[in-house]
Amino acid sequence: MYEKLAEALDALMGTFYKILKINLTKDSFSIIKNKENETQLKAIPKDNKLSEWFINFANKGFIYEADIDIYKAKTNIEYLRRFFKEKNNSNKKETFRLRYRRKSDTSYEWVTMEIIPAENYSDENQLCILFIQDINDSYIHELETQRQLEHFCNFDTLTGLNNFYSYRQACIKYSQNNITDSIGIIFSDLNGLKIVNDTYGHEAGNEYIRAFSKLLQNIFFQADNYRISGDEFISIFINIDENVFITAEKKLLDKLNEDKIPIASIGWAWEKDPEFIENVAQKAERIMYQSKHNFYKMHPEYKRGVVEESYQKEINAIIQNLSLSYTMLGTINLEDNRYKILKRDEKEKLPLASSYSDFTNLVIEQLLMEDFKCQIKKFCSIENLRESLQNSMATSCDFKLKNGKWIQTTFRKIESIDNLPYKVIFYTEEIDSTKSKKLDNDKSIRDEYQILEGLGKSYTVISLIDIKMRKMLVYKNNGLPADLMKEIDNHDYDIAMEWFTNKYVIEEDRKEFLEETKLDNIIKRLEKEERINIYFRTTKEFHGGKDITFSKFYFYRPLKGSNKIVYAAKNITNSINQYK
Repeated sequence: MYEKLAEALDALMGTFYKILKINLTKDSFSIIKNKENETQLKAIPKDNKLSEWFINFANKGFIYEADIDIYKAKTNIEYLRRFFKEKNNSNKKETFRLRYRRKSDTSYEWVTMEIIPAENYSDENQLCILFIQDINDSYIHELETQRQLEHFCNFDTLTGLNNFYSYRQACIKYSQNNITDSIGIIFSDLNGLKIVNDTYGHEAGNEYIRAFSKLLQNIFFQADNYRISGDEFISIFINIDENVFITAEKKLLDKLNEDKIPIASIGWAWEKDPEFIENVAQKAERIMYQSKHNFYKMHPEYKRGVVEESYQKEINAIIQNLSLSYTMLGTINLEDNRYKILKRDEKEKLPLASSYSDFTNLVIEQLLMEDFKCQIKKFCSIENLRESLQNSMATSCDFKLKNGKWIQTTFRKIESIDNLPYKVIFYTEEIDSTKSKKLDNDKSIRDEYQILEGLGKSYTVISLIDIKMRKMLVYKNNGLPADLMKEIDNHDYDIAMEWFTNKYVIEEDRKEFLEETKLDNIIKRLEKEERINIYFRTTKEFHGGKDITFSKFYFYRPLKGSNKIVYAAKNITNSINQYK
């Protein structure tokens, strides 16, 4: 029995290059086992100083070049001392692990270093055991498995195209990086896939899908092509001239029209510097559905009640591939107002209701911020969904919860009867921080315009000053001269204000007025003051009167940190006592 145990221990020990007993406090070591070659043995310091051995081993070329920096940082003696003091302040003892490549004869192979606190370890006397083990074969296998998993996550296994997950990541990356490139999108939807499946079998349907995928790759080789669902494809062109994009779209359309029955219906959209890729894709999808409608007119035999190949398969595919990113997922029957929750966030206590409409109303009342309730009630209503999904495959909206999180809800049509949406799947997901900031900014802009509308009732001209661009943007003009609008709207603020001063401010007030209204001075004052009123006298032409008039300029920053300043002008001649 003891012989077999000894054999097992010998076999186990055979996988270790090195086993040391180390003392981090004293920076020392003693060798239990060392399987180094003769060259590597020269790295061992004669005074058994652990830190020196680590440094020698790296400096003499025994560590792969790309791993040297992390190796040196992690094996620094001070770092190791801190690691164990911080990690072993409870009953549980932590293990230090480092994976790197070290030289083995003529090649570099993967090893792992583990340092385990000894039984008599203490922060005052840091005794540990160090192991270095060969993991090359198993780790290379692990890397290959990981590479394959990453491939399956990002690519469609049937066609080799990018998949829906990859498309979503591309959209998020574009949004987060604030890329300002033109975007062109071709949205394609196969014609008659269900008929092919029902008539010739699903293998023939797979060939049908693969044939169109090859066509996309051959024609749009410069684009990123995605299969986003069973019969839907998106091709994204980044930083492409509009005319070049239209030529590419026409090339695909001409190729499709060579067949008596085109294999797909397509729609396209191009935008210069769009905020989100999804916005361009939605425009392309709407045009695609117009094309699909025309196709059904010419080929009514291809029109089927079921829009997707299979209702249940669609649900299963979404749950399997995407539900990890969704906070809620469910289905709706638009005919009888029934709903079913398939997946939800366990942290959220969703209300129970007998119908989809009641469920929606309860969720909106309990979870949404007040500003969004009316808008989202209308958007999520069965009436709106029927109308929105009649000529579109999906519709979505963004809103904010009471806890401050931005959420996107998407409704996707999965079954129709007589071209009317019948069954719908819906899913919600939390919006990433970059897009959330943009949405908050959009809301701020809406708030600004509410302020502008309120000012418009009593002021003759209302403008926005863009601080970053230093431009004046006229929002509303209630009777001021046309030449004034021409000179100030969308012009440099300081130049516009200088023109205005020379044209309409009486000479005695010009110097003081020009100094007070300089943009840099206005910005500085608004950092300390909530609003600024500047009073001055204007020529009779400014307000269309017979004599000199008294005017007031009003400056206001709607939100702290906003890059806009509200500017308004008002005739105060009738309240001159206030000016005096």
